[in-house]
Amino acid sequence: MKKIIAAVLCVMMLVSALSVSVFAFESDPTNSYEHIYTATFGNEIDGVKQFYFTYIYCNRNRPGESIKYSYLTIGINPEFKEKYPDQVTGVIPEEYLYEDPENEGSYIKQTGDEAIPWNHQGYPVYDVSKDRDYYIGVNQFDLLSEVLVEEGIVSLPAFAFSLSPNLKKAYLADTSITEIPEACFMNTSLEELTVPATLTKIGDRAFASSKLTSYVIPETVTEIGQQAFESTSSLKSVVIPDSVNTIGKYAFRYSAVESLAVPGTLGEVGESAFECMPYLKNVTLGDGITSVGDYAFTNDMSLESIALPEGLTSIGANAFRRCTALNNVTIPASVSEIGVNAFKYCKALGSVAVPNGVEKIEEGAFYGCESLTSVTIPESVTAIDKEAFYGCSSLASVAIPASVSKIASRAFGNCAALESLVIPEGVASVANYLFYGCKSLASVTIPATVTTIGKGAFYGCSAITSIDLPENLVAIGSDCFYECEALESVNLPATLKNIGKYAFCRCYALTSLVVPSADTIIGRYAYGYFYSKNAEGFGVFDVAENTIYAPSGSRAETYAEGIGLAFANN
Repeated sequence: MKKIIAAVLCVMMLVSALSVSVFAFESDPTNSYEHIYTATFGNEIDGVKQFYFTYIYCNRNRPGESIKYSYLTIGINPEFKEKYPDQVTGVIPEEYLYEDPENEGSYIKQTGDEAIPWNHQGYPVYDVSKDRDYYIGVNQFDLLSEVLVEEGIVSLPAFAFSLSPNLKKAYLADTSITEIPEACFMNTSLEELTVPATLTKIGDRAFASSKLTSYVIPETVTEIGQQAFESTSSLKSVVIPDSVNTIGKYAFRYSAVESLAVPGTLGEVGESAFECMPYLKNVTLGDGITSVGDYAFTNDMSLESIALPEGLTSIGANAFRRCTALNNVTIPASVSEIGVNAFKYCKALGSVAVPNGVEKIEEGAFYGCESLTSVTIPESVTAIDKEAFYGCSSLASVAIPASVSKIASRAFGNCAALESLVIPEGVASVANYLFYGCKSLASVTIPATVTTIGKGAFYGCSAITSIDLPENLVAIGSDCFYECEALESVNLPATLKNIGKYAFCRCYALTSLVVPSADTIIGRYAYGYFYSKNAEGFGVFDVAENTIYAPSGSRAETYAEGIGLAFANN
């Protein structure tokens, strides 16, 4: 009920801000109206209240004619203004809003008035007159089509017209309001809106779920609140002026806007500012934009192109995540930071050149970019974080500069088209699952600086036929070369201390393995096993007719004897 009363009071304020002389009736009011209701309310001195409203309601149903609509005017009571000019604030105080404390049988009270019944003729009501015949049911506000707010009103309540789904026109130009408050026109059918030159802010959810089709934001506005235009499914065009310096989260989420020009004066595209805009195809960021915030354009699945300005320095985490239609983007040379998952699932992106100045390719930056065929990594990059290029299934080659000293787990996992790669000197380990599922990978160069190869690093690399391991290698992780079905030869160095379980399992072409050191530990199922199904259809590991070559008395000999594998002294 509080929201109902607030909505009525807001409408009242809007109407008074515009003179009745510009009231645009659908037909001659002297012939078309059925009821006119008036009331005064608000701050009271000697029985005179500060505000008034006039409500005109038409409900005619005659042969060949059916009319249902209503208009509302809100303003400052002329009598109050004349008697107490110093007391006029133009702001309806919150204490004049009351909720039903318990149930339907109770009353709403408004300061200075008698008790008002909670229901009238089956509808919730608010105070319009002491005459009990002039209560207005909320159902009539469903018909509200126009509101005028007269001169002197300086603010509107939140949710002002959210209960008026048929509201099409609102005239606020004569007011002194600085903000369209929270949810003011939410759920309306607003088509026409005039605002004063004093307006500087569009509040949270101000136009959410309204039926606006286009809107030119006034050049006086500096702030657009969170969800301001959310779910405006008919809004195809919006113009953002240079005056705007703040755009809140989800401001245009689920709107129908198809293109955007973001002014450079904004400075920063804020977090989630343009997230989840399903019809957005083209975006231009103006000169002066220095950063694109986290989730700024996430889930804009129709976005095909975006012009990033010179001077941009950072692209935030998840900034373009799941922009599945984005096929081209040029990252300016000024960019020094590309955030976590920045272009994740940009499935149409064909090429990318990381600018010189970026030091780290962050986690998941290009994860799932299925169409990516070309990547340029500059000398400024020193680290490639985990899953940076995971699932880039069209990427056939990539040159990693000598400056890179760390490549994290799964960085190139499931890059199914990747054929070759050179790991630069300085990298100390081949990370877990680094090349997992790279089924076309036939050639990998591992530098002498590598001392460990992690778990599943080459799991499923079925095209590799041979691999040279560095002389200083001390450990091969579990599942490292699992299902490398074409692998025929591998040289194990004398420094090797541990071969993890399943390391060479299901390497069917690797018929022999030379283990130089007597102290090398070989884990369970590490070598000599192949996978098959038994008569009952269950998967089992069987011992292959392979041979291990190692020093007599070595751990390798013990391993071979333990599983019935052929052994020869090397």
